[in-house]
Amino acid sequence: MRSDIHSHGMSVAFLEISDDDGVRTVRHGFGDKPSGPDLYAFGLSRDYDRLLRQALAGRPAPSPPPRSGTMNPKRAARPAARFLVAS
Repeated sequence: MRSDIHSHGMSVAFLEISDDDGVRTVRHGFGDKPSGPDLYAFGLSRDYDRLLRQALAGRPAPSPPPRSGTMNPKRAARPAARFLVAS
């Protein structure tokens, strides 16, 4: 699982798979914010297996080209924060 976004009491996690073909992503809604043990149990469940199969069945998006240099984490967080406020 890549990230966890909380919006309107809903926790959404994204599974991202990156390989030579590109990037595949699928999302899963948890409802309430899951704890560490909840995420571990999810990883061992059939739901995670189904999610993984769904991600692998999808068409990959091209991987973004590598960036030169690094971006300040605060600067990278600003567009994400604007997106969350707008939705």
